[in-house]
Amino acid sequence: MAEGGGYSSIREGRLLLCEGTGDNSFFEHLLPKRGIHDYQVVPEPAGRSSFERRLRAIKASRVYAERKISGIVIVSDNDEDPKQSFEEVKEQLKLAESFPVPDQPFTTASAINVPKIAVFMFPDKDEKGALETLILKSISAKYPVVREQLDKFVECTPANGWLQSKRSKMMLQCMVASVCEADPNSSLTHLWSKDREMEDLLDHACFDAVIQFLKEF
Repeated sequence: MAEGGGYSSIREGRLLLCEGTGDNSFFEHLLPKRGIHDYQVVPEPAGRSSFERRLRAIKASRVYAERKISGIVIVSDNDEDPKQSFEEVKEQLKLAESFPVPDQPFTTASAINVPKIAVFMFPDKDEKGALETLILKSISAKYPVVREQLDKFVECTPANGWLQSKRSKMMLQCMVASVCEADPNSSLTHLWSKDREMEDLLDHACFDAVIQFLKEF
């Protein structure tokens, strides 16, 4: 695969691959706010099934050929089956070829002459949900009264019986619509803009685990 698009600008150091544009935006704001400046968030996310294609594009980059990429962290969601979701990430690594494959999430796999690889699964090990599950915790701590009333509302809706990931997404969107006057329809891609006044959510302790993981990787 020829080097192109955002891959021609990949820098040396550590790379971070996410599932979607909202995830990318989250990390692009979280990392500098928490004092981490040596990761590059890789562009063009398109779901968990895009990891193989993006890893192959990274392999075709100049900095990869020069062995200047020290490590790659892949971030994905547990959704409703943490074990199966992690197995799908492992399969993408195997399809991309040449990369070491971790046996477990939150561990690092290494091999000679290739970047080390680690996989971080949101919201945490063996916990159902997604990135939105964590952000919902953070925004609920900031607006506890809104969350209390939202729980009562959800009980009256079909969403009360939804799976964890979808229910988290629905509840987060409701919370944002209720408190973000600048843009009640704001998505995760734009939620962290200064005019939304949501950047302080990134200070919540629920994000400490991923920060510590990235620092130690």
